[in-house]
Amino acid sequence: QLRPQVECYTLVKKFNFDVSMMERLINNRLPYSTLATQNRMRPEISRYLLDIYPDLKDNPRVIMNEVPKCVESNVFFWDHDFPERSGRSKTNEGEALMALNLARYFHRVNQHPLSHITILSAYKGQTAILRKMSSELLDAGQNRELEIQTIDMFQGDENKIVIVSLVRSNPQKRIGFLSILNRRCVAQSRSKSALFFLGNLETVENAGVWKRLVTQMRDDGKVGKELVLKCTNHDDVQVRARDGNSIPLEAFCDKVCGHLMPCFLHECSKPCQPYHPEDHVRCMVKVSFTHKCGIHVDSRPCYVDESRLTCKAPCTFVFDSESCANRPCGHACVVRCGALSHDHENCMVDVKFNCPQCDIGREKKCYQDIKELICSNMVKFTYQHCGFHEGKKHCHSRIEDQVCTNTCRKLMEPCGHACQRKCQSEHSHHRKEAMCMREVHFDCTQCGSKLTRKCHQEESEIRCDAEVAFTYPSCKRHVGKKKCHEKDDSLVCTNACGKVIRACGHQCKKRCSQPHHHSSSADCREKVTFLHKCGATLERLCNQEESTIKCSEPCVKKLEPCGHKCKNPCDPPHDHDHKIQKCDHSMTFDCPDCGNCLSRECHQEPESIVCKAIIRFKFEPCGHQGERKCHEKQAEFRCKERCEKQIEACKHTCDKICGTVHDHKLSSSCPAEVEFKHHRCNNILRKKCSEPEKSVACHHACISQLTCGHRCPKECDPVHDHSKIFCKQVVSFICSDCGTSLKKQCSEDVKSIECSGNMARDCPKCASATEGPCVNSRLTFQCQLPCNEKLQCGHSCAQKCYEVCNVKKCMPCNEERREKEKLEKQRRENEKKSQITHELNLVRSEIERFKRMPAMINQYLLGNDSEQYHRFSDIALRFIRTRSGTGAVIENVWSVTNVMATRRFLNHQLTSKDPTRRETLLWHGNISEERFKNLWERGFNEMFQKKQVKTKNKKTQHQLAGYVSFRYFSNEITQPEKLHSLLVCEVLVGKSKVINAGDSIPQTLDNSQFDSVYCKQSDYGLSYAVYHPNQINVTGFIQFRLQEASGAFKNLNFVKDLKDFTKIEMKANREIDLNNEQELLYRLAESQFYRLVQKKQNIGRWKIQSIDYFHNPELLDKFERKRKEFQKRGITSGELLSFHGTTLQNPEVIMKENFRLDKIRRTAYGFGTYFSDFPDVSLGYGNKLLIARLLPGRSYDVSTRACDGKQCRGHESHVVRPGKDTYAEMVVIQDPAQILPVFIIHLSSS
Repeated sequence: QLRPQVECYTLVKKFNFDVSMMERLINNRLPYSTLATQNRMRPEISRYLLDIYPDLKDNPRVIMNEVPKCVESNVFFWDHDFPERSGRSKTNEGEALMALNLARYFHRVNQHPLSHITILSAYKGQTAILRKMSSELLDAGQNRELEIQTIDMFQGDENKIVIVSLVRSNPQKRIGFLSILNRRCVAQSRSKSALFFLGNLETVENAGVWKRLVTQMRDDGKVGKELVLKCTNHDDVQVRARDGNSIPLEAFCDKVCGHLMPCFLHECSKPCQPYHPEDHVRCMVKVSFTHKCGIHVDSRPCYVDESRLTCKAPCTFVFDSESCANRPCGHACVVRCGALSHDHENCMVDVKFNCPQCDIGREKKCYQDIKELICSNMVKFTYQHCGFHEGKKHCHSRIEDQVCTNTCRKLMEPCGHACQRKCQSEHSHHRKEAMCMREVHFDCTQCGSKLTRKCHQEESEIRCDAEVAFTYPSCKRHVGKKKCHEKDDSLVCTNACGKVIRACGHQCKKRCSQPHHHSSSADCREKVTFLHKCGATLERLCNQEESTIKCSEPCVKKLEPCGHKCKNPCDPPHDHDHKIQKCDHSMTFDCPDCGNCLSRECHQEPESIVCKAIIRFKFEPCGHQGERKCHEKQAEFRCKERCEKQIEACKHTCDKICGTVHDHKLSSSCPAEVEFKHHRCNNILRKKCSEPEKSVACHHACISQLTCGHRCPKECDPVHDHSKIFCKQVVSFICSDCGTSLKKQCSEDVKSIECSGNMARDCPKCASATEGPCVNSRLTFQCQLPCNEKLQCGHSCAQKCYEVCNVKKCMPCNEERREKEKLEKQRRENEKKSQITHELNLVRSEIERFKRMPAMINQYLLGNDSEQYHRFSDIALRFIRTRSGTGAVIENVWSVTNVMATRRFLNHQLTSKDPTRRETLLWHGNISEERFKNLWERGFNEMFQKKQVKTKNKKTQHQLAGYVSFRYFSNEITQPEKLHSLLVCEVLVGKSKVINAGDSIPQTLDNSQFDSVYCKQSDYGLSYAVYHPNQINVTGFIQFRLQEASGAFKNLNFVKDLKDFTKIEMKANREIDLNNEQELLYRLAESQFYRLVQKKQNIGRWKIQSIDYFHNPELLDKFERKRKEFQKRGITSGELLSFHGTTLQNPEVIMKENFRLDKIRRTAYGFGTYFSDFPDVSLGYGNKLLIARLLPGRSYDVSTRACDGKQCRGHESHVVRPGKDTYAEMVVIQDPAQILPVFIIHLSSS
């Protein structure tokens, strides 16, 4: 694999810091073992790794990896001429299009899932281009499935099809860090079934580590500029792709598929492409058959069982004297031939007849008797109650039972108006008792206005609202309006006073009814004008003093000594010096140095203005021209032109900067290139003028021959011994055991070569002669004959001879076991149904006992000493998922009983698809407490909507639409200090339909198959969705609050007087005292522990015995100073409450001294102290559990790799997140000042 990355180049070259400890131990010849068998790659892929791992063997099962049939070869080097582009990283857009279209070809034409394909690139820049192009060419869902990574990031992973983009393509034939053998090994060993290299062959084979691979692939015919793509069913239909645009992304084979269907009678008649395996599951060819009746012939799809089909043709039976002696009517049967409710006892033909009572025509079935039918025709009649009103009734109903609903209309006494009541009711006809509502008009006795009253009312009961004029009794001057029935004394005058104020002579504008006087002008608001001391005319209120009014007019004075106009307002008084007022009048003057015209403000001095005009000058003694600003000094500048003087020793032109110090006599620094002959091979080489000839190495190929006669593969330099060089030229030889022609490297020993041929072998187990791999092969001989040995159970072994006999794989025994399990499951279901029936009978008896009592719904406030209180609280604490640093405090827990809802719940459970599955879940909604009470009293009916649907028989029926979702946890509860509510529900989940996290939840569900929907692998905590209100039975109600962890630690009264390190032991109390700060801290640590246990099975594993709180003023002061530093620098100062597991027997040392950096042993995700948001993760590193307050600041996500120094620079912590959740599996803090340990939790495990 790849070597570790080191930031400092010197540490790599001089001190070998990139060599791991494992590699150092092996280099120092310590004994070691090497894994020789690989379990991933097919043999045609792994054989190209033998130059790296000579002893590599294949597990026989790798042959089972399916090879894609849509390409001619599953291993290929696709050569191209697209040039690379250089920038911050190397890229090659032409090669990127080839890789993406090849992946799209596998997916679109041959239906390979994109999740089985990986595109690897050697450079980050190429990876970015591939991801950008994939987002443009693929839709959002496909883009997430296709994995695009760099080679370095993919080490340790695998996939079925791997496409490697090598990127490099340049005339200089440079490949950069691709020349590292480890990187080639990683790229070459990631695929299971198919491997494709994309690159420029001339550039890549220039490097030695790639030349061996390319040479071997070229010998096997696996290299070319054309990639052969073919049809999976027809080998003669091929496409030769030279680049990305020539890859077919649509169907290119138009032949008939011809696949043999499962019936073994018909072949698939669809076009061969696109690939359609889902159409090969069932044969859809139409075939003829005769129904069970033996009369009618019909057609069906081939896969359909004809015994399940019913005949839909009309029946041929006739009700005549021969076939139906009881009622021979002569009608033909109108029911379909294969109907389930088909019998020939009653004739179902509709016939017409007249009712004997009303003589109106009707219809009936032929077999029905007229006397047994009920006539529903409407007929007229006269009511017996009143004797004169007429009505309509059904023919079969009696007149005595009819009630008259017409208006009475009899005359009332003494008014003579008609009665408006219903005839059917017994009532009086006096106007007072009958409340006669006829309107009567009369005149008001005070003002004479026309009024209206009801007949049964008296005139004195009617109130007159007519407006009349009157004089206010309070002032006896003003006239107003009032309603006729109002009294004068109750009204107040609202008119203006109007009297003259004696002090000023103005008219009074206050209300007449308000208390005031007219002797002074203190209340006068009249506006008057006066002359200000500056000469301006201003306005003031009559009751204001002139000295309090300030003038806002511009000042008329001039500034001194400039004489410019003052821009300040008249008031307040101010100085008129132009420097104090900073006169901004613009003025011009000439620069004394360059004569350039400059501008300044009036209050500025000319010496304070900086001239920035450009001045040209000559450098001495070179004479080159330069530029500077007027205010800059010429002595500070140096000439930046090229020197271009001649070096005396070599006569070359000097190319150094003129302003730098250098010598022209010696050629030691001359950069010019010159040619020379190599001292040993006489090849023409190039070197720098200042470079000695013997220090230049010759990189031409060595022209000498090895002892075997082949040419030396090394370069001319350095000098080497040809008798010790390992010759890698491929030669052929014959296996001495099986006669197979094999290939090997020239210097390789024949005995070390493993043969790939077959030969006759004797099975050591059954002694049968069969064909197997050669004795020199690395493949294990496996006899494929049946075993047939007797097992312990008495049955014959059905496995192959080479497989170990296993009684657990005995098919008759397994079939018998499955049958027993099926019977046991049926027995458990029957027991569960009996139990449910028993519970239902108990509920029915309870309803019968309470049916005369008004209250069928009860609620009980539970104390914290009851088992049900703790059970509900534990469920709630697991459900509430808030951000780290926030805890939940349970306020109240109620037990709720609704007998009618329980009866409906159990009735629904009897009819469910799986009555054995019930779960206790919580439901949370952002609704009021009153709404919650309505839900537990009336159920969840309001969450569903009724809609009308049509059945197959075209009948309309009502169906429920909508669902109620339940979650295992909730991230939506965020508001602290607010009282939140939860409903504890018993949910009938029954048989569940499973969907993925990204799928949408259906609004309706097929009730004939499933009872609920279950969402797996969900990041938002959804577990179940149910589709009927009777699947939910509310059993409890919980109220809780959220409390910020940082708020819990601030302003603690009991620690204000503690000046030294203090330990406070805390244990759980039965009673809740919200004013006890120590109890609140205990519950905070307790809820943080139980709420964030990552795995549900671990919740019951640990039990909290006690919790210790530690107050350390010294560490607290450092922690708060670090918080203020973060706030000053603009870094987030939010807190976390995280866990730390340790193996120290005395963890109080950490509480006194804090975490020490010299004790750190783990650096998997960077250097620092490790914490976790999940307590069960921290307990995996030690049985002593601590809780600390953390200031993470800016966090760097190292979920995929460790921080290498560059990327995490500018971050105060590292985090490792297991998924999309905000919680972190690891939090790494480097600075101890960001850590304040506060709790030690003492646990007991079960």
